[in-house]
Amino acid sequence: MNFFQAEKLRLAHLGLEITAALPEGQFVALLGPNGIGKTTLLRTLIGEEKIREGELRLFERPIFEISPQELSTTVAYVPQDHEYPMHLRVVDLLRYAFLPSTGWFRPLPPEDDPRILRIAEGFELSGLCGRALGNLSTGERQRAFLARACLQTPKCLLLDEPTNHLDPGGVKRFWTLLREAHAQAHFSVLMSTHELSMVREYCDWVLAIGSAGVVYCGKAAEFFQSPLSETLYSKG
Repeated sequence: MNFFQAEKLRLAHLGLEITAALPEGQFVALLGPNGIGKTTLLRTLIGEEKIREGELRLFERPIFEISPQELSTTVAYVPQDHEYPMHLRVVDLLRYAFLPSTGWFRPLPPEDDPRILRIAEGFELSGLCGRALGNLSTGERQRAFLARACLQTPKCLLLDEPTNHLDPGGVKRFWTLLREAHAQAHFSVLMSTHELSMVREYCDWVLAIGSAGVVYCGKAAEFFQSPLSETLYSKG
């Protein structure tokens, strides 16, 4: 089964056309020059951008057939910039991960819920749960948002340049934690990034987009054996 399938897909204001299929359970890097449409594609998968032409399927279903409620329990999204209030505590951010499944009218789990304690430990947040988001480093905050996304138990995790503002140590830590979470939960991952060294080390698959559309869709190992890995960004 494919978790993502696009056929002659055109999005919102973008002129490029996307035709590609990504197998379920793969860790996929979404590559391409800045401004090419990677964020727009990810936002389309969470229902925040419109399809202009073509077809987009998520787990073999046309995306327009999937209700917002079902989409929120199927897909988790970690954007570049977060709109959560900076006074919110880490533990409350993690509790909010259950909103898509519980809804607004059922109580959220308590702070000491085993699922929250387990995810906090796994993402090195145990000592930070009582801290406000605004009092965390950028790397700590990104780990908190990644933990929240994984706590939703999605079938698919989307990430938009999540390590953009991290130092090299924070970048490596984030990728390692993400890969470990992927190995344990077996969800599909589609992550836009420019970090080719991390893609080479951690990703199974590459979807690369250029000005004319998809320039590569396939295994990461084969991508790095091709000239594209050297020219994709130099041409953008």
